[in-house]
Amino acid sequence: LKLSLIAHLPVIVTTILISALFIANKYLPRGGMPQKVAMISAMVIVGLLQIIAYMVASGVISGVTAVIITQLSAAPLRPVKLREAFAVLRKRWREFLKTMIRVTLRIILGCILLLIPGLIIWIRYSLYAPVVLIEGLQGKAAMKRARELASRSWKTIIVVSILQLLIPMVVSFLVGRIRVGVNVQQTDHVRGPGQGDRASSHGLGLP
Repeated sequence: LKLSLIAHLPVIVTTILISALFIANKYLPRGGMPQKVAMISAMVIVGLLQIIAYMVASGVISGVTAVIITQLSAAPLRPVKLREAFAVLRKRWREFLKTMIRVTLRIILGCILLLIPGLIIWIRYSLYAPVVLIEGLQGKAAMKRARELASRSWKTIIVVSILQLLIPMVVSFLVGRIRVGVNVQQTDHVRGPGQGDRASSHGLGLP
C-alpha cells in the first residue's frame, strides 16, 4: 500500500489538476473563444501528463516490487524496507527514465497506428522496469531482455497487464458515476420537490 501510494502521487496530482480545470470551466464566467481554447489546451496537456504519470507509476511499482522480491529471496527473515528498494531506483533512475521513454514512445506510436499494436507493445515490454533495476540493463538491451522474460509466461503477463489497464478504468468510471449522481441531486435540490416530475411530464406532452 505504501509503495502504491508513493508511486501514484503524480497520478493523484494530475487528477486533482483535471478536477480543478473542470470546476473552473463550469463556474468561471465565459470569456469567449480565447478562454475556451486555453481551457481545452490545458485539459489536453494535463490529460497527457496523467497518462505519463500512469506509465511512471506502473514502472515504479513493477521495478521496486522486483527489488523487494530479490531482498526477500536473499534474506527471507529480514523485514522489508521500502527505503532500500527506492535507493536502487534512485541509483539507476537515469537508466530507468531512458528506457521508460523508449517504451512509452513505442506504445504511443502503436496506439496511434491502431490500438492493438500499442497493447501488444505494452505487454511485450512490461518487464522493462525489473530488468533495469535488477540486471542494470537499459535501452534496447533492457527491452530485448524484458521481451525474453515475458515470453516465458505470456499468460501471466497478459493477465497482469489487463488488470493494470482495467483497474484505473473502473476507478475512473466509478468516480464519474459518483460525480453524475451528485450533479443530479444538486439539480433536483435547486428545482425543488416535484418540479423535476412536472418538467418531465410537460416534455412528454402530459398534463
